[in-house]
Amino acid sequence: MHVNLPQCQAHLTVAMDGDEAGHKAGFTLAARAYSQGFKVFMIQAHHGSDFNHFLFNFKDKKMKQDVQYNNENSSVNNTDNNNDTVSLKDHACLQAIPYEQALQQVGWGELKPINTALLPVEPFAPEQMPLTLRRYIYDVADSQQSPVNFVAVSALCGLAALIGNGVRIAPKQYSNDWKIVPNLWGVIIGQPSAKKTPAMQAALAPLYVFQNEWYQEWR
Repeated sequence: MHVNLPQCQAHLTVAMDGDEAGHKAGFTLAARAYSQGFKVFMIQAHHGSDFNHFLFNFKDKKMKQDVQYNNENSSVNNTDNNNDTVSLKDHACLQAIPYEQALQQVGWGELKPINTALLPVEPFAPEQMPLTLRRYIYDVADSQQSPVNFVAVSALCGLAALIGNGVRIAPKQYSNDWKIVPNLWGVIIGQPSAKKTPAMQAALAPLYVFQNEWYQEWR
């Protein structure tokens, strides 16, 4: 799932129950929010207790007010507050700590960026296409002002669908007992408004004509 976040960074405080299930669910939620760009803070209730019960059932009313004030004002709204020395298990103050610091306290260490090992995609070469199809593809791409590879993928897959199983390949050099149908699967990947759909529709326009004619005959 891709989410476009606004320029301002949103804050999220994850309040965990003081048991294994609450700890696991809290860090799972925090990881998802952190990956989407949220500024995440963590709070954990006393061991074995429910966070709501732990927060709202203090015998000392003043302590309850102090906890609520620390949670609502000091830890989230005041980003200049120094909480580097606060422990996730320091239940006396219930001061939220940053997600990165909480990970270090539970033994995860520092977050490291995920680097992809995929090689860059080679640019589309006109020589890869048959001459007749190449002229058609470049004509469509020029009229649509869309990337040539968008049109090429659409045209090749459309042509393969039209041929269907009318053409088969015998991979063995000296035997015809094994034949396969060369089905093609294609996908167009691009940013929004990159003219993926217009390029595909323009490349498949001749097939749409046949499709409409055959549909009228069928009716």
